[in-house]
Amino acid sequence: MDRRAVAARVFVCCAVAVLLAGCAFSAPGDTDADSLPDAAGSDTEPSVSEDETGTNGPIDNTGLAVDENRVYNRTEALLGVDATAPTVRVEQIETRVGAPDRPLFDLLGLTNESATDGGGAPAAALATGPNSVVINEAYVELDESGQRASDSSPALVLAHEFAHTIQFEQRWIPPDWEGGPAAGQESLDGQLLTRALIEGGAVYAAEEYAEDADLDGSQIGRFERQYREAPPERAFAIGPYHHGGQYFDTMLDSAGGLEQVYEGEPPRTTTELLHPRRGFEPTPVSFSAAVERDGWTTRPDESDTTGEMFVHIALSAHLDTEQASAAATGYANDRLLAFGDGESVSYAWVTHWNSAAEAEEFATTFREALDARSDDDADRVNLRFAGERSVVVLAGSEQFRESTAIDGAGTTLEVVLTDEQPGTTRRSAASADAGSGSAADTGDSQGTAVAK
Repeated sequence: MDRRAVAARVFVCCAVAVLLAGCAFSAPGDTDADSLPDAAGSDTEPSVSEDETGTNGPIDNTGLAVDENRVYNRTEALLGVDATAPTVRVEQIETRVGAPDRPLFDLLGLTNESATDGGGAPAAALATGPNSVVINEAYVELDESGQRASDSSPALVLAHEFAHTIQFEQRWIPPDWEGGPAAGQESLDGQLLTRALIEGGAVYAAEEYAEDADLDGSQIGRFERQYREAPPERAFAIGPYHHGGQYFDTMLDSAGGLEQVYEGEPPRTTTELLHPRRGFEPTPVSFSAAVERDGWTTRPDESDTTGEMFVHIALSAHLDTEQASAAATGYANDRLLAFGDGESVSYAWVTHWNSAAEAEEFATTFREALDARSDDDADRVNLRFAGERSVVVLAGSEQFRESTAIDGAGTTLEVVLTDEQPGTTRRSAASADAGSGSAADTGDSQGTAVAK
């Protein structure tokens, strides 16, 4: 099979992916002054000569305190390609990266009820394709004290965006995919995987740029710190940058190897991205949904596979990242099932684990994450076991949680919203309470699901 075709299938997701593919963002207190060790190192990477970083070029002065052409030429040389420099302009950008815009995110505490900006992180810059980079004018403008809104290095912001334009031009990421979404990439797991591969490549390119240009600050370390310290409403935005950067840092010794990753055999799931050399095949599962209660329906269009990275994000938003990593490891598959009553959506998030011990660790850690939350939605979430290796998160209305039963256990489950009154909910023998809250049971997804 053509390697480029393989890469094309991997990099397609929802329509907004191309826009968000070229995004650098800044967070409050954003700085490149901290420096963490570079796991891969760059001993084998030749440094770029002055001839390769000359200032003559097609990019007009943007007002940033940096030579834009020099940054582009250095980035191009580090990636080992011959590409055409994009236009760079300064405009107001309203785009926010990774806004948590699903009802599920409210229920899992990944939003801020008092926020008025829609969540996510503000974009410092965008690469909108192979030929264009837009710098947010808020990033260029100085405040009354003469400081920018973010103290991220302008050179590293540009290196990140230029890496994106090169990704597009070299067709490592096809900018105009005409074949529709690749199989599985319409899932949340697929979308997070795509973002991590796109953004992680640019994070790693900027990391190598900083080392080659002798600039302070590790980009890998920067996003590791931001992910660790992010408020819950930004964890979803920062996660793919952090995990994607870590992946490329593990796989490569220099930015010149990016093409090999994209056109070789890139990860198919976020589990493969999080554990790049371990190997992973999702456990086939059959998780389905059914409704017996009047006024309620299943919502198959909102069923989804969230993947291991989302598990990590949901936990690390409220706990330390090491604890989240330990609890997410052992993920085997999942299915998110949606139910509606015409006014709101409730969910059964069925997770399956490689062992009973790992299922128990996830349940214990998830309960701790619930206990750490102070938002009102934390009281609208319960846990149930379905056998030894499946844990179901029930999130939504009290009626839904108290009237939901689980038929089956393990890899074959059906989540049934019954017509029985709260307090008389039927249970399968394998289903047991995995946390405080009302009685509910675990079940199956629509058809057979293999996480993509």
